[in-house]
Amino acid sequence: MDFEFKEYPYVGLSGPLCHGYVMYCNFGVPHLFCKVEHIPDDPALPLPMVEMTLVTGYYAERFIDKLHPWLNPPSLLNHVYRYVTSSVTGANSEKQRYQTIVDALYYRRCVLIKLVDPLEVAKERRALKQLQKSDKTRSAKPEKIPGRTSGADLPPPPQRTITDEQAARVRHSGNIPAPAEPAQPERPEAQKVEKKGKLGFGKKKTTQKQEKAVVQLDAGKASEVKNARGSWNKELEDPKPNTIYEVTSTHDGQPATYKYETDDQGRTVRVTGKLKRSAITDQKERDKMHRNQSTQSKYGGDDPDYDGGHLIATLFQGPAEKVNLVPQLSKQNRNGDWRKMEKKWSQALKEGDEVEVEIIAKYEGSSRTPSMLQTEYSINGGPPISESFKN
Repeated sequence: MDFEFKEYPYVGLSGPLCHGYVMYCNFGVPHLFCKVEHIPDDPALPLPMVEMTLVTGYYAERFIDKLHPWLNPPSLLNHVYRYVTSSVTGANSEKQRYQTIVDALYYRRCVLIKLVDPLEVAKERRALKQLQKSDKTRSAKPEKIPGRTSGADLPPPPQRTITDEQAARVRHSGNIPAPAEPAQPERPEAQKVEKKGKLGFGKKKTTQKQEKAVVQLDAGKASEVKNARGSWNKELEDPKPNTIYEVTSTHDGQPATYKYETDDQGRTVRVTGKLKRSAITDQKERDKMHRNQSTQSKYGGDDPDYDGGHLIATLFQGPAEKVNLVPQLSKQNRNGDWRKMEKKWSQALKEGDEVEVEIIAKYEGSSRTPSMLQTEYSINGGPPISESFKN
């Protein structure tokens, strides 16, 4: 069914009176995009789609990135950006517009509601009730033999085979108790997998989340003796799969601890912690003692466009081992938006603020190079700020 803008007041308007827009997904299904305070007071309207707040905004990204190519007006996202930001000007770049809309869905400032026809829903409910009623009637009525008042003089009936469905109906009517279920051998939890939902979105579950081993280790440092080998931690240089490492890096006697999580291929996929400025203020001295040049250059790979980038910078006492390194575009690592974000964190720490961060590395297939780096950080417990960096 095609919903027009007039179905809900102020939907589709421009300016301060706007209460949202109708978006068509890749399959041509209409959805209402609106702020939480603008959700229509319509009892027939479904609940907002919770998938948009899952997996650090992955489903929100997929929805906005895969809008229907011709059912939506070409300027739709421009209007949505102005609506989300309550501004009269457009975004400075397509990336800013895209990320602003995705963040609004992920942080629940805005919602997506799938638009359905209330009459069609009511019709389906009536049909279902009628089917349930007819099933009960058939199971309750006994079979009668015409022309007989008593069955005492009849021969015994032939043996009949009944289907599982018929047996279930008889048991449901209360005439025959259900037989005891045969004992099934208990399966290990790791083998129990629930079915995926439609298209696999939002329904990827297991009955029990796999527990990852937690390992606490100290990061190493370079040797103070010239040309001597440093005390780098061997396990952090070759992280194990499906492990959470709580790594403590000590600069000039001051410790800082960060938590690193690896996937089933031993790649670092998540880092969390409260940032701390290095106790070593001189950059040359800090890099000399806590930067492993051989590992860093090796982990950048053969592509000259990539560096071995620190997920947690040495400035914040990030360890020098491989667990804290990913191949990262040099333009981002050295003077791009990533570098600007790190300077913002550094300035906040200088001013005595507390900065808590989460960094997510996303990979495609078995690649060791992340396709995307995502950060979410909070300063002094304020609202979280998220940024994404294509890699």
